Amino acid sequence: MGYTAALSEGEVHSINLLSIRRWIESNKERIKAKPNQTVLYSGRIYDLDVLHLLSKEDRDLFKGTPIWMSIEKHRKLHKDRNIPFDFQTLEQVLKSIRDHPTLIDKDRLEQHFSSAYEFFTSIMDKTSLLPNAKAVDRACWDRLSELFASNARGDIRILDGLADDFGELEKHKVLLRKELDALLKNTQLSVAGKAVVLKKITKYGELFDHQYTKLIRQLDEATAHLKHPRR
Repeated sequence: MGYTAALSEGEVHSINLLSIRRWIESNKERIKAKPNQTVLYSGRIYDLDVLHLLSKEDRDLFKGTPIWMSIEKHRKLHKDRNIPFDFQTLEQVLKSIRDHPTLIDKDRLEQHFSSAYEFFTSIMDKTSLLPNAKAVDRACWDRLSELFASNARGDIRILDGLADDFGELEKHKVLLRKELDALLKNTQLSVAGKAVVLKKITKYGELFDHQYTKLIRQLDEATAHLKHPRR
């Protein structure tokens, strides 16, 4: 039996990065919720009745409830009561996908995961298998989020809360950096779905660059034209 030399760190990094990129792009049609069930979210929910009672020091410690935790709480409640849960998050879709990119170590041994979700949530821990695992993690979730929004069909929900400092969401959030842009270009949304997107674009308009401002103006002009056609 022949001896196979161990891979160098650079070779491991290159092979694994290529594997992740290829898997995401070859599976992009699978990164979607069922029609009319797409939900996107960002930020936290705060109990304002509690918030106004807190001192400034306590407010710094009180971070509210992340929206994803609230979604999972309601999902579990529905499941316990045998009530259908009629929307899906990106995380839920990834949990339903059992295959995932291949990661190998220097001895070419593959890492095993139960789902695509487990794979992508573990990237930050794979510092020996990936170059700058933190950057790879962010790039993966950016792309997955973009695909999820691009593949939305029919009605959608966007649940946007507040930032950690109780203000509006910051521009670095994936919802604002990737998902709204993808939704704007999505031609598969229903009229109601498009209305949801435009409402959020208007709300966060100052965070977007000129291309969004121009697009919103064009949409407003087109709407006005439909309401008052030229004779």
